[in-house]
Amino acid sequence: LGYASESEQSDVFRASIYSFLNLFTPTWLISQLLYFVSLFVGSISIASLIRKMISRGKLKRYANLGYLLGGTTYFTTLWSMWLFYQNMSPYIINFGFLPLLLLSIYLYSKENTFRNLILIFLSSILLTPAFVIATLFVVDFVFVVAFVLFVNLTSKYGRKREIKNICITIGIFLLTQLFWILPFIHYTLTNSSDILDSYTNRTITSNVIDLETDSQTLINSARLYNRSLYEK
Repeated sequence: LGYASESEQSDVFRASIYSFLNLFTPTWLISQLLYFVSLFVGSISIASLIRKMISRGKLKRYANLGYLLGGTTYFTTLWSMWLFYQNMSPYIINFGFLPLLLLSIYLYSKENTFRNLILIFLSSILLTPAFVIATLFVVDFVFVVAFVLFVNLTSKYGRKREIKNICITIGIFLLTQLFWILPFIHYTLTNSSDILDSYTNRTITSNVIDLETDSQTLINSARLYNRSLYEK
């Protein structure tokens, strides 16, 4: 994906698919298809999730409207426009397959079927290339755990089933990530002193942080955010 990272093992599935498809398909076309699939899957998944959540409440007659507004809003924000314009591959993958994971988690919380378990497993695998940016995994993991707790503890299916669903769901998600988390932890533990002594780390002084704090005001951030949209 073009990112130097200590968690680069997480990209093995995407890289394998790229290597196979590249035998008879140009790389640029594969990348464009990935972006299109991410846009489509993310929008449909978030729309479906919203509809299913609304359909179980008192406002179920607005479920289809929620589907339309939720899906449309998700892919028409300024963030989405900037994301796909800049080709930030890890974030685009996260844009597409995190909603799919959330949808599969919600479906499993309502119906404990083997099919929904497989969907959680597959969506977790599809999401892994985003974690070449390890901090993105941390953010996603916190969000996924919070979502799992929310949908299960509010399901009213009984405490025993709720705890079982929580453990199984989080367990599957973590198990699918161990192939890169364990090497990442090992690398961090064995090379932490080198990282602390690195040139990049030594250049991050208090003066640099103060300068960024002074410069990254709301107005300057808005200018930087929108500048690329008008570049020719």
